[in-house]
Amino acid sequence: MAKDSMTSRRTAVGFVGAAIAAVPAAARAEDSPIMVVFHVSDPDHWAPAISNLSHITAAYPEGKFRVVVDGPAVLALQGENHVTDALAPIAEKGVLFQVCPNALKDQGVPADGMPAWAATDVIGVLALFEAQRADFAYIKP
Repeated sequence: MAKDSMTSRRTAVGFVGAAIAAVPAAARAEDSPIMVVFHVSDPDHWAPAISNLSHITAAYPEGKFRVVVDGPAVLALQGENHVTDALAPIAEKGVLFQVCPNALKDQGVPADGMPAWAATDVIGVLALFEAQRADFAYIKP
């Protein structure tokens, strides 16, 4: 490939990148809503998940966000604690929390011990499948 051709492509890519960066995040979110499903299965991953959710819901208030919880991560959703205290305002922003009923059973946690904002009617793997089928991006903090 000729040097001039490579330079032209790099310049064009640079202009496109600069144009995208110049558009505020809120405007980009309105043009094509961001849709993300977070998968939390490890109790040690709640801190980064909470951080990610706080930042992304602030940057994209019109976005659609889901959190699928399975495995031992369901243990952190019992009762009132630092995890549920941090997640409650995130849930109030419209984030859908789906807690796997099979994981609750496996961990010996009653479904009625979950916060009111946590749905327990769809198994985790199916919730992830449905989200990805609906074009949600997948993130595992």
